[in-house]
Amino acid sequence: MPSSALDAIWFDKLTSSEIGALDRERTILVLPTGCTEQQGPHLPIDADTFLVALFLGEAARRARAEGIVAYVLPALPYGPAEEHMAFAGTVSLSFETHHRLVKEVLHSLARHGFRKLLVAMGCGGHHCLPAAMEARAELRSSGIDAKVWAIGPGTAYYEIAKQVFDWEPADIHAGEFPTSIFLQKRADEVRRERLAPGRPFDAAAVPDAWFADEVDPQGFAGDPRRSSAEFGARLLEAVVAFWLGELRRIHETPS
Repeated sequence: MPSSALDAIWFDKLTSSEIGALDRERTILVLPTGCTEQQGPHLPIDADTFLVALFLGEAARRARAEGIVAYVLPALPYGPAEEHMAFAGTVSLSFETHHRLVKEVLHSLARHGFRKLLVAMGCGGHHCLPAAMEARAELRSSGIDAKVWAIGPGTAYYEIAKQVFDWEPADIHAGEFPTSIFLQKRADEVRRERLAPGRPFDAAAVPDAWFADEVDPQGFAGDPRRSSAEFGARLLEAVVAFWLGELRRIHETPS
């Protein structure tokens, strides 16, 4: 296999024959799930897709230095986003369609012999564990015992934000957290003239099944005016460390 393939971290940059030469038992394949949805008036609608690919790509790169081989598939750019459909540009899949899409990608990878598969969820509205469970059950019934993980940020990002910022951000969407990372990585795409405070997210004030326009008329929470590239660098470092820890855990799990 050429050195360029050995150095690669992106699955789609490999040729079919290079993929065929990978160690099926030890190689970790990562499917990031993103969104195409409104991100307030100040961030582009690809934010979730960009961020999850950024995080997992950098985590995979660092893992390689530790002898952990992980390849990142192209991030799925669409997911369930009905809570944002009040805002132009949002593209929403049904949970059923998203479930089937994730499951069939996992099926394809496992049928080619790969035994460690990670679904890395890049949006709080994604619930991929049922797809992972169903995919694994169906594969086992056909004699294929692939290991499947479905991991989202959970409370990890919230704890990271509390450690990085000098305050406790009320950011559940398009607030200080993503805006800071965009200021670090894609600053020219942040509409700075449109930065404004959103309403703090108050779980008691909205139904459990909430819509973004119920949280704030502009569709976001938190205060992106308090974002900075410096915060973005610190957030990125901490989030990548989180995902690197997950890759280590998967690597250490027997195939």
